[in-house]
Amino acid sequence: MSRLATSPFPALIALFACAQACSYTFPSEQGQWRFEDQELVTEALRGFTNDQSLLAGTLLCPVPSWELDWPSGADDDLAILDECFEQSLEGGASFDQIGELGCLSLDEAGEAIWSFEPVDCDASFVDEPVADRVVLQVVDPSSVSAGLQHWPEQYALESMEAADPAGFPDDLLQDESEPWLVVEDREVLLFARLWDDDLQQPVAWRADHGELSVEILAGDLTVSDDSELDPGWIGLTLSQGAEAEVHLEIGGQDWRVGSVQAVSGQQAVSMELVAASLVFEGEPERLDPYGARAILRDSEGDPIYGAPVDWKVSVGRIALSPGPRQPSSLPGGGYAWLSDSCVAPSKRVGERSVVVEASYLELQDVVQLDWTVPDDEDSSDEDWDRHEDCAGGCGGCSAAAWPLDGGAWLLLPGLGLLLRRRRDGR
Repeated sequence: MSRLATSPFPALIALFACAQACSYTFPSEQGQWRFEDQELVTEALRGFTNDQSLLAGTLLCPVPSWELDWPSGADDDLAILDECFEQSLEGGASFDQIGELGCLSLDEAGEAIWSFEPVDCDASFVDEPVADRVVLQVVDPSSVSAGLQHWPEQYALESMEAADPAGFPDDLLQDESEPWLVVEDREVLLFARLWDDDLQQPVAWRADHGELSVEILAGDLTVSDDSELDPGWIGLTLSQGAEAEVHLEIGGQDWRVGSVQAVSGQQAVSMELVAASLVFEGEPERLDPYGARAILRDSEGDPIYGAPVDWKVSVGRIALSPGPRQPSSLPGGGYAWLSDSCVAPSKRVGERSVVVEASYLELQDVVQLDWTVPDDEDSSDEDWDRHEDCAGGCGGCSAAAWPLDGGAWLLLPGLGLLLRRRRDGR
């Protein structure tokens, strides 16, 4: 056995997708403050919120933002915090000054309370500030587990609690104890997530505190250049017969995140194509195409990842962007983002429909998506740019990385997902 270590994580640069799809900010209890720390890693395309846990030993360096009317005489948000509030900490935490930014060193498991008491200062507030605080849940590494996050499917399932789930395969999420079966010589992008077993929620850790590595059990593999990936992600290409385990090490604690095993693409005996659409809060009848997955399975029914699936839009016009090398780091070629951004907004209003086809070797399947686009007076053709991955009757689709176009596919706060099963399959 051999162990391949990637270089320590660089400072977290937010995914372009996440900059629109999720927030790294968290509020104080009274809503006077909002804080942001983009160096924290939690889940794929999501940032830390203070209803999640933090790993003991984490350094939290939040950038403050005053949320109420701006006080006259105040230079900036940090000056308001430092000069107009007395800060204190309770629990196993301490202040740690890093440059101009005050950080919190979360040294021990338990509840850490960061309090702010108003004091006299030169700033003149419209509304007098009140005592405020942020409560943080800090967990010991011994109560934390790790796994490879099945994030596209997980987010869809989370957002469908109030929707009809009939379109989801029962085993959309595979057993975490089972290895990921990966088509040999094809790259897959995986995300390592820490999980609070007691509170059943994600655990945040600091980007430059962790290191992902791969333990080769058999065969050989290539680890993708991690300078192109954000912390928490790892790209792997397995050679024939390769088996490996992914590990995450933080502060001397090593977690086995999951395992991967190379298989021949010829082992795929079935394909099931599913597609998801966004459901807008307050507009239950409005849908927007979101993404699709071609689920390949072997003779035992286990899913196979990383196959170079051929995608095609045979009816209608829609942008289709296959994985894995997208800004959003889709797991593999069996995934694709869908975006209704190939038709000018003025011509997009009304009933819309597309048929998406997927094929791999002798396997193929097709799904039809139907949705209605309401008239939007604020939408303008002048501000619209045609998506570079637009397809339709093209006989094939681009696999090049694509720029986000209006965020149509993004998991925005308050949005749900409706998954539709294939229309027909073979």
